[in-house]
Amino acid sequence: MEKIHNFIKKVVVDQQYFDYFKRMKQLKIKHITVDHTAAKNKTQDAPLVFIHGAAGTSEIYKNYMEYFSNEGWDCYSVNLSGRKSSIDKKDLVSLTIEDYADDISVLTEELNLKNPVLIGHSMGGVVAQKSAEILGDISALVLLNSGPINGVRMQLRGGLKTFRMAMRSIKATMKKQPIVPSYKIAKETVLNNIPDDQKKEVFAYLVPESTAATNQVGRSMVKVDSNKITCPKLVVSCNQDAMVKPDMQKKISNYYNAELKTYNNYAHLPMLEPNWDILATDLHKWLSNKVRK
Repeated sequence: MEKIHNFIKKVVVDQQYFDYFKRMKQLKIKHITVDHTAAKNKTQDAPLVFIHGAAGTSEIYKNYMEYFSNEGWDCYSVNLSGRKSSIDKKDLVSLTIEDYADDISVLTEELNLKNPVLIGHSMGGVVAQKSAEILGDISALVLLNSGPINGVRMQLRGGLKTFRMAMRSIKATMKKQPIVPSYKIAKETVLNNIPDDQKKEVFAYLVPESTAATNQVGRSMVKVDSNKITCPKLVVSCNQDAMVKPDMQKKISNYYNAELKTYNNYAHLPMLEPNWDILATDLHKWLSNKVRK
């Protein structure tokens, strides 16, 4: 009887994955590539646009793409310029946050995405804020462990780990080279809450990053007019983040008069960490209440 039960369970799970993979596509939109997963049974009009952070790629959001598409949302996870099969509009070292925001404009315009929800992580949070200012008509803005914009000071955690990370950025800037991720540093910073047996798999999602964009975020150089972002806004802060201090997220939420949700059991990559689905469910509930269907 148990064998029959396990067989039926496997068939159901396999069918769910088959259905999900049928809904997955990679799109080429001018100079960028975008992962797209259509809603299983569309219940939401606003598309979700996921924006990865520094050195990230679209794969960072693989769990969220499956989860939210199953909940009725059309999902798009962008590869910003200079990574994967997205091409450089100029040398990678000189790509700016404004260039990345232009990627989001191209995506929404070319695919005719009306009133999207922008969800940005880390540096991608800065891109999302700038994009929200530029686009104007968005349904909601969600910032996950976001980097700061002008008016909010960068607050790194102290200690040797973040010092090493900062020194790599300085050296790359001086040599006019991209910042190449280091596994030795990443496993103690961005990957600190990823299970040990998954750290190398997640590290493989990381790619070289623009020194210009990284410096813009680190020095809080990107100016955003908060008065131009009138949609519902949510800032998510994770207390186990080994890179930045949670207090910075509170200051970002104050800058926009946004809602702030703080989680004690997540670190810098909550979308890939244990129990990622709990936060995803909270975000789904918040979006369902805030975004017009």
